[in-house]
Amino acid sequence: MSRPSPLAAEIFRAPLLLIAALFAQVLAAPVAAAQSNDPFALPSDVTIADAVDLSGPGLSSIRVDGREMDMLVRLAWIGEALNIDADDARAVGLPVEAEMTGYVPVEDIHLASWDFSQLDQTLLVKKFRKSDGPNWKDFSNITREDAMFRPMTAFLFDYDLTGSAGGSGSYGAGSFNARLTRGDMVGGTAFRVLTDPGTGYDTLTRLATAASFADRERGVTWTAGDHISVGSNSMRALRLAGIQFASDFALRPGLIAYPLPAFDGQVAVPTGIDLIINDKRFSAGELEAGTFAVRNVPVSPGRGEVSVVLLDELGRERVETTQLYVSRELLREGLWEGGVNIGAIRRNFGKESGDYRDLALTFLYRRGVSDHRTIGASGELGAGIVNLGAHAETALGGVALATAELRASGSGSGAGALIRLGVESIGRGLSGRIEGVLPTKNYRDLASASGDALPVIQLNAMVNFDITTETRLLVSASHVSRHYDPRYPALPKTTNILRANTRTSIAEKLDAGFDLAWRRGSGSQLTAMLGLMYRFGERTQAMASVQHANSRIGAQATLQRPDVQPGDFGYGLEATHSISDRFSGRASYRTAYTRVEGQAEMVGGRSAVRGNLRGTLVATGGTVFARNQTGGAYAFVKTGNIGGITVTRENRFAGVSDSKGRVLVEQITPLVPVQFDIDPDELPADAVARSTYSRVAVARGSVGRVEMNITAFRSMPLRLVDVTGKPLPLGMMLTSDGGVDYMVGYDGLIDFNALSGERELVGALDENNRCRVALPRDFATTGLKDGQPPELVAKCDPGIIAIR
Repeated sequence: MSRPSPLAAEIFRAPLLLIAALFAQVLAAPVAAAQSNDPFALPSDVTIADAVDLSGPGLSSIRVDGREMDMLVRLAWIGEALNIDADDARAVGLPVEAEMTGYVPVEDIHLASWDFSQLDQTLLVKKFRKSDGPNWKDFSNITREDAMFRPMTAFLFDYDLTGSAGGSGSYGAGSFNARLTRGDMVGGTAFRVLTDPGTGYDTLTRLATAASFADRERGVTWTAGDHISVGSNSMRALRLAGIQFASDFALRPGLIAYPLPAFDGQVAVPTGIDLIINDKRFSAGELEAGTFAVRNVPVSPGRGEVSVVLLDELGRERVETTQLYVSRELLREGLWEGGVNIGAIRRNFGKESGDYRDLALTFLYRRGVSDHRTIGASGELGAGIVNLGAHAETALGGVALATAELRASGSGSGAGALIRLGVESIGRGLSGRIEGVLPTKNYRDLASASGDALPVIQLNAMVNFDITTETRLLVSASHVSRHYDPRYPALPKTTNILRANTRTSIAEKLDAGFDLAWRRGSGSQLTAMLGLMYRFGERTQAMASVQHANSRIGAQATLQRPDVQPGDFGYGLEATHSISDRFSGRASYRTAYTRVEGQAEMVGGRSAVRGNLRGTLVATGGTVFARNQTGGAYAFVKTGNIGGITVTRENRFAGVSDSKGRVLVEQITPLVPVQFDIDPDELPADAVARSTYSRVAVARGSVGRVEMNITAFRSMPLRLVDVTGKPLPLGMMLTSDGGVDYMVGYDGLIDFNALSGERELVGALDENNRCRVALPRDFATTGLKDGQPPELVAKCDPGIIAIR
């Protein structure tokens, strides 16, 4: 950009100077008089001739990438080029080299574009983007308003009650889970009750007792008490009683833990960007000049190809393509996963309440060393066993994932080892997986040392063909063999399974499937099954199948509809023909408070009936709620002191508040911001809402508080006077016992909320006199008398305050 031509300025300069001179002569005398009284008057000898032709704009404002900077910069026209002071340029973030001093031409600075506005003397600059602002495209970042965590202390009691009666007698059973929660802290116990326990079982059995704390910021969970150990794919899970420290990606819903496709590039001019995923094209917005980055392109697990299409403002198109094998077994570079378990090994879970045995320690640590490789280490120690292992997962280009694990153990039986190798490739058209787990004879782990069978040798293979978009064929083979274990002599030494099944859609609502399986262990068996499923509407479906096995033909037919929402009826009818015929039927009904189900069946000429009642009691906020589902998170919505308010969750009906303004909303997705709203058009006439929505997030298994800030309001004008009958002064401030401020208006009037329940107003008449006004209790029914507001007397000294 060059400096504006001086010709236009010279043309207009002479007439302007002439007009200014005449104007100065006419006003010379009045101005001189005014200057004699003006302490800030300019020197009298200053004339227009003293004005000089400036060589540049001087100090000017600057706007960088659309943002007005706080400081002014020094500009100057030098020749035909606009220059900027080097120090000022660096101060506002322009890319000027450190050794440059004085004025530098703006056009020599590496900028995407610049312009100078003569109108407001502002330098407009756009820098080349460095993968920031609109040039940073991260598809894992969901734009949401901030949500508040407002935990409440709550006691939750899940129950599942079952009663049965038949020819062999009657019995009852119940499973219960009682827990105390507040936000990320949960503690409780689960137990089971049987009225007629079998041999080896107790009437009351404790299932689990634990307390946990979820650290959302670090993404880890601490647990003290009963828990299940974390480990590698070859480590068998154990029930322990002790302490567990484990990573928990679910605590950070916005985190993408596994690698997704990414792109980096550079554009010289503004450019549009599109993505091509699975042959479908999506717009990803616009780019400004500079470098750009695209992260976390959403694709399905398995083989994938993603393309970026760049179309600049000159119509030039460029396509970049990348292939990446996406797997949840991989971790993003730098991300870790794992845990440590220390405690006593528990056996006979569900049968005995406290069968705790050897003390043990287990650990797992995995880390993404790159977006294509994850490595890890794990181990077990206890019960006379030392077991250590290393494992890795590697993406093979963009076509497959290879897994490997090597473990070594030492015990009283000697040293042993285990090798696990696998390769998988999942994608459209053809998918496959092959895996082998090979333990040696002396390999031992904590599970086998605690009473489980020895680890088995496994060889598994699977191939899946997508014949059409509606038809798939799966073929699998499996070989399982065991080393001799004297504790389990009856287990088959070798088992081989071959299986093929196909699924297809015959019509819009009709699906068919065929399954053929051959199994050889202690004996040999060939099984074939043909099945049909027809969908009636959204949830009702009918299924029928015929099966042939060991020269026997069996058949089954089912008609069912589940209950999902409060007010739903569910039912199911089933008939089975096999070695013994079975006929059964069930009916269920779900209310807002519980779910009840009844079932009757006849098997081989014997009949029985069952009943089930399931739900949760939630004690919080000074009351007890009953709900029809167990587990999950809840939101306690408070609509002030107003009842009958309809509350919505993400624009869907959630409930209506009770007479005290309370409603408990269930099935809240934990840790994810949820918006609650009210419809202001449906508010009662005596209600005022300061806000109509609120965004909250609730911790897992907990209760969060939602304040809708609604108050009862009925305008009541009051006239306040002193003991002499004189209105209180205009502007005097009064504060109620409820903390609400009121300002006295003309003639002592205030606009008071008659439904507030407040009983007193306090204010200061001056520094030495504090005044009190007692409020009657019948304001809700008191109105204007003869068109005049009630008059209250303010007493600035102790005394009785009455209403006239």
